[in-house]
Amino acid sequence: MISRISAGIRRLLLHGFVALISFPSPQSAGRWGRRLGRWGWTVLSRDRLRAMSQLSRLDPALSPVTRTSLALKNFLHLGEVLVTGCSLAARSSGSPVLNDSRRGIEIENLSEFMTHVRELRERGGVIGISGHLGAWELAGAATGAEGYPILAKRYPDPVEQEVVEGIRTRLGIRPIYQDQSLMRVIRLLRDGQMVSMLVDLDIRAMDGVHVSLLGEDAHTTTAPARMALKTGSVLLPYFLVKSAGNSYRFEWEEPIQISTGESELPEDEQVLMLTRKMNESIERAIRRHPEQWVWMHRRWRSTPEVIMERKSRGQSEKSGNS
Repeated sequence: MISRISAGIRRLLLHGFVALISFPSPQSAGRWGRRLGRWGWTVLSRDRLRAMSQLSRLDPALSPVTRTSLALKNFLHLGEVLVTGCSLAARSSGSPVLNDSRRGIEIENLSEFMTHVRELRERGGVIGISGHLGAWELAGAATGAEGYPILAKRYPDPVEQEVVEGIRTRLGIRPIYQDQSLMRVIRLLRDGQMVSMLVDLDIRAMDGVHVSLLGEDAHTTTAPARMALKTGSVLLPYFLVKSAGNSYRFEWEEPIQISTGESELPEDEQVLMLTRKMNESIERAIRRHPEQWVWMHRRWRSTPEVIMERKSRGQSEKSGNS
């Protein structure tokens, strides 16, 4: 009973918060979002300090003043895209306005990006490689409008999952959750479709390898590389970044794939090569737009020692339950 009451209160609070930040129109959402970001900068001291500390990975020579300035811009940006996304979701039933800044937002080269995706699909499946940089939920809305799903993580808190899923549904995002059958993803890729993944965080639920990101090894999922090899798909790095005013812009790189000579290597080596190239593309995007990435995330938390400890603990729990 108490847990149900607690869940009910949290549901009311979360829905109330979303309704509040959804009130500004898409045209004024940026201004109000930056105010929310400044409030977060003041209140979330732990995240603020972590962001300032991790920004040194861009360049150890960055002064504290420069890191503070970049971290503040980061909070302002994240507040802006949060309020913009909620504002669009509140005014949409599944297809937000993405091509008219007078009624919604404008994505400058949306048609060019989608044309590029269709050209790649003529040769096989496409695994979209993106991350928590720029406006990743709006990118999911743009690709979802073309029928392309995104592999997403389900929130462990059912109340948070309910609220976030409602926003994503109204934005037209098509999630396939990681705890669902991955065979659906495999079938889509073999049918020449595109499925996107956000691969820049420490994804504890997926197996990975340690490859470099911003000068230090980071535990990185190998799922995109393994699916690419299994289905013959290419990896397409892309990001939807904030541009001037009420506009956004797709950026993408050349597809990542195994060359003819590399195809003779053992599978694990091919997986490592693809995963390393994937992280290199993410690093380039972060360096182009350092104020638009989630610097407060503990990206380098899962060291090899931490992974070993988790596996050992998991094995002990299984033995205890048997």
